[in-house]
Amino acid sequence: MHILINGGGLAGALAAVFFLQHTKQVTVVEKRSDIRKATAESGRSINLILTSRGLFALRQVNLEAAALKLCVPVEGRSIHTQQGQEQFQPYGVSPNEVNYSVSRTQLNAMLIEEAERRGARFFFEHELTSIDFSNNCASYKCPSGTLSMRADVIFGADGVGSPVRQRMIKQLAAEGVKASETMERLGISYKELTFPHVVGEGNKRVYAMNQRGLHIWPRGAHFLMALADKSETFTGTMYLPDGSAELAVPSTGVPTFDDLKNDASQYEALIAKYYPDVPKLVPDYKQQLSSRDHGFLATLRTTHWHYKGQVCLFGDAAHGVVPFFGQGMNLAFESVVVLNRFISQHGLSKDGLETAFQRFFDHHYHSAVSIANMAIENFTEMSFKVSQAEFLKRKQIENAVESKFPKLLRSRYYMVTKTLIPYQLVQAAGPRVESCINDLQALCASKNTTVDKLPDEVVIAVIDKHLTPFFQEHRIVVGDTAMEYYPPSTRSKV
Repeated sequence: MHILINGGGLAGALAAVFFLQHTKQVTVVEKRSDIRKATAESGRSINLILTSRGLFALRQVNLEAAALKLCVPVEGRSIHTQQGQEQFQPYGVSPNEVNYSVSRTQLNAMLIEEAERRGARFFFEHELTSIDFSNNCASYKCPSGTLSMRADVIFGADGVGSPVRQRMIKQLAAEGVKASETMERLGISYKELTFPHVVGEGNKRVYAMNQRGLHIWPRGAHFLMALADKSETFTGTMYLPDGSAELAVPSTGVPTFDDLKNDASQYEALIAKYYPDVPKLVPDYKQQLSSRDHGFLATLRTTHWHYKGQVCLFGDAAHGVVPFFGQGMNLAFESVVVLNRFISQHGLSKDGLETAFQRFFDHHYHSAVSIANMAIENFTEMSFKVSQAEFLKRKQIENAVESKFPKLLRSRYYMVTKTLIPYQLVQAAGPRVESCINDLQALCASKNTTVDKLPDEVVIAVIDKHLTPFFQEHRIVVGDTAMEYYPPSTRSKV
């Protein structure tokens, strides 16, 4: 059984490790050069957030510890006001409720190294040119000319612009199947910005800001964020509207990257007006912002993830999302876990794979759609709400209830990042949590008190009214972060 994975990024490299459990013949083909030999990744976010779902996936193949060595723990949001002040908002109610900032390049290199060590073959600088679906043969353009490879199954792990997906949808259409893909623009584009280290005592490199915070400069339709990496620097990203879609926050008068025209003086004016602390933190910000290209953000929506038992998509190739919940990589890693579980259940025969692929789609599609939608919603929270007094007031109530009743109510953010609860159930639970906060806020106002002074039975009654029945119906144990909601690895015996 020969498995061919087109795409050697994070999802493709991790999948190679998983699929080696089924066969010794796993080949990964990547369009780019070997990331282990590169100094930086042009045009792509270098730092990512690793949370519960990604950690679970790595744990299944004994790579969690190796990944954590590459990470910087992140304990909460550090909000930078327009007046230059900084406010810290912790993610959770205990010190261990953290996320992990990780270099995309370093994590990808580790996964490639491990997949190779376990037996996978990698080909770099090979660009897919065609797939012959009659014999499952993929053809590539490579430095030495061309190369064709036949495989029993071809996986597309080749990103939101997936060549495998494009060819698969074309093949489905040729066979009379109505298949489609759409790229739903968010209305926001971005540029990278590196925050350098500073020199501390003893001439040592130190971080210029608190490395345990996700730094956010919320300004409405535009904002800046930064995550620490292991080399005492921060990878920052500036987001500006691009006019491709209507935004839920005020954007009048905010320039686009095209308006700024890579003019250093215009960036200077923008930074001086909205981000007054940046020049001290990033002395060369004008050069960086005026010399780098910008990319756009979009959500991938596609109707089909597989073709018979021959071709299957996963990761961003199936469900690309915008980055505002920090779940793109985690969703991709989770998709590898779920896909592998169904392959384990149904086997590697063509019929078995077709069943596995269909069940993978049926099981995971709604979860992917839900986190895609929540990520879009979270743009408004990160760019605007986190600095608003009403948002902070409601967060205080939510945090107080979580602290006292952690097995009864947790925030939507906690359920996404600290548990394995399916994304679609988290999305459905979100409005119920909001209803709890609404009722508790009204009770506090009517009694002129704070939530921590309400009787326990009153708070529990509110939770039982809105949230507890939902958790019971779906067998969700919100206080158990280790509880699995994935399909079993083997078929259930009757």
